[in-house]
Amino acid sequence: MLKIQATEGGHAVGIRSIPERTKDHRDMPQLRQRQGPHRVHYAPQAWREVGRMTAETFHALQQVLERLGDPALREPQAANGLVARHVVPQHGLELEYAWDERSRTLTLLGLARVPNEP
Repeated sequence: MLKIQATEGGHAVGIRSIPERTKDHRDMPQLRQRQGPHRVHYAPQAWREVGRMTAETFHALQQVLERLGDPALREPQAANGLVARHVVPQHGLELEYAWDERSRTLTLLGLARVPNEP
């Protein structure tokens, strides 16, 4: 038997015995690769622009960056590691970004102001 002690805040809250055979990786459930969440990195130039935004515009930006994690919504050149653009006309923004599939990271390289859509 393998004993595992659970702690919370430095205090023991319980000990659980686990049969030795579960240590064999073949008995453990296998995790499937999934799209899941991705990281967002802000380049310094983009971060400066974020500091000038209203809370409403920043919230919209966060939603767009979250959706750009979906390969169906990204520009094709972003999948090849090239710089891509995405316009958010409701808030008068044009995003310049890059995608790294290996690390699942979207890098916001820059933000430009464009005329708002009426």
